[in-house]
Amino acid sequence: LQINSRKATTDVIKRDDIRSRLKGRLSVEPTQFEQILTEREQGKLVGSTEQMFPGTFYLQEIDSMQRRFYQRKQ
Repeated sequence: LQINSRKATTDVIKRDDIRSRLKGRLSVEPTQFEQILTEREQGKLVGSTEQMFPGTFYLQEIDSMQRRFYQRKQ
């Protein structure tokens, strides 16, 4: 990860706790990741939100008029 900035980034790094968030990511096999992306492209709903970070938006519903409704994980 590389960030270029004209100002000091120490405040951003401390506030957003980037290093611990990167360490907290879930590692999945490439085939599983590809399957997840394919399902999202097809508009399938998320099965479980357990592995999502708080504040993540996810697709909750697609109605009969193809409108998409999103929910935010608390």
